[in-house]
Amino acid sequence: EHTLESNYFMVQAQITVHMGDKWAFAPDAKLDDGLMDLILVERKGVGKMLSTMLAAQRSDGSHLQKECVHYHQVKQFKLTPILSKKNKLQGDKTVNLDGELVGFSPFVATIAHKAIRFVAE
Repeated sequence: EHTLESNYFMVQAQITVHMGDKWAFAPDAKLDDGLMDLILVERKGVGKMLSTMLAAQRSDGSHLQKECVHYHQVKQFKLTPILSKKNKLQGDKTVNLDGELVGFSPFVATIAHKAIRFVAE
């Protein structure tokens, strides 16, 4: 078990290589490996964040080499935002899922390896 604490600009968990239809944000992701690829981007100033996102757009994995990016393959993680007097970081509608504020934090995400079987004819 690891605990990471920082001021993150972005926390992205996915099981596929691409974020959206073009960015290879998690280049080592595999649908059937039983792991989520967890990418955490620290808030280190506008210039570094912009540089990181531009590197991610190249889809060559270079964004993972940035000092402010932490990449982990995990079976489970718990996200607990630190309370702030200025921002409502915990509670209802504090989690962005595919562009919509719908989730509730803190929360635990767990991979359910081979929970669904697809059959194609």
